[in-house]
Amino acid sequence: MKQIIKRPFLLFGFVLFICILLFSLYRIEQINSLQTKPQKKLSAITVHTSMVNRGSISKWISGEGNVQAVKRRHLLFQTSGKVEHIAKGADGAPLREGSQVKGPDKKIPEGMFLAKLDNRELQKEIEYIQSEQIQAQNELSIAKTMLAQSKKNLKLASSKYKRSKQLFHKKVKSIALFEEDEAAYLRVQTEVQEVNARVDTAIERLKGFKIKLEQARIRLENTTLYAPFDGLIARLNISEGNYFDLSSVDFSSHAALLESAPITIIDPTELEVILNIPIFDGIDVKPGQKVLITWESMDWHEDSKQDRLIQGHVHSVSPMLNINARSFRIIVRAKPKKSTLPHGMFVTCWIEVNKKDNVLLIPTNSPQQQVKSWLNG
Repeated sequence: MKQIIKRPFLLFGFVLFICILLFSLYRIEQINSLQTKPQKKLSAITVHTSMVNRGSISKWISGEGNVQAVKRRHLLFQTSGKVEHIAKGADGAPLREGSQVKGPDKKIPEGMFLAKLDNRELQKEIEYIQSEQIQAQNELSIAKTMLAQSKKNLKLASSKYKRSKQLFHKKVKSIALFEEDEAAYLRVQTEVQEVNARVDTAIERLKGFKIKLEQARIRLENTTLYAPFDGLIARLNISEGNYFDLSSVDFSSHAALLESAPITIIDPTELEVILNIPIFDGIDVKPGQKVLITWESMDWHEDSKQDRLIQGHVHSVSPMLNINARSFRIIVRAKPKKSTLPHGMFVTCWIEVNKKDNVLLIPTNSPQQQVKSWLNG
């Protein structure tokens, strides 16, 4: 019985020994093959790095519009007539578009003379009114003198009438003489009233001539154009000898008025752009925010275009939306050192609506799109 039990254990031990021996031989052969097999060269790995700094970062929104001068004025004659004279500029040549003009100062309170219409008829009218005014003034003086004399006569007649009345009641004076004194008193009284009315008429007539003279002088002034401020002539739509028709001025639009008004003056030292910014961007815009104005496509990575940028600020933000466009009306203003933006030019305005300082700045061309990235430190 003991012999039968021993045999299976011996058989199991023999099989286990054979398995261990075979596995050992396999591993020895595998190790030998690895030692004799030539090793593969590892390929080089390219590593892209970017410099990361701390600094400021801003959020910008943009809008487009046309440049226009803050101070601009369309100068109009208030009457029709022949253009008699156009002034000369500082260079001695007749004024033209681009000529510099000077506004009012201590020496010339009305401003630089620019142009005038033929106003000889108005001058004749003024001379006639002045002569009529002088005549009315003389008539008033005569009437006042007559009134003063009539009042003296009335005083004497009144005194005589009272004395005559007393004598009549005392039966000292006859009724005929009393009635004569009474009639004289009433006659002088009527005369005073008539002369007084004559004085009032002369006064009213004189007032009328003063009004007419003032109106004529205003019309005369309206035949002459003066510079309202320092600036440049943007449009000159008249020439000497041509007839200006006031009814030809077109007020239907700014562009139409620009092309039909006799002279348009602008001050190029301060410009503005009216923007319509969508509500989702415009809600962040506030007065005083920094604005960059450019007339080309903006490349934020080029420093060569800095001379083509003009810095300005947000002047105003309308609290009322444009219902049709669902946008805010925003006015941007700037004072360029050089007049590089002509009136009417189409520009893009970049508004800095938010800014954060001391933030980690990663270059936009850094390999952020890779699956794995490492930050040193």
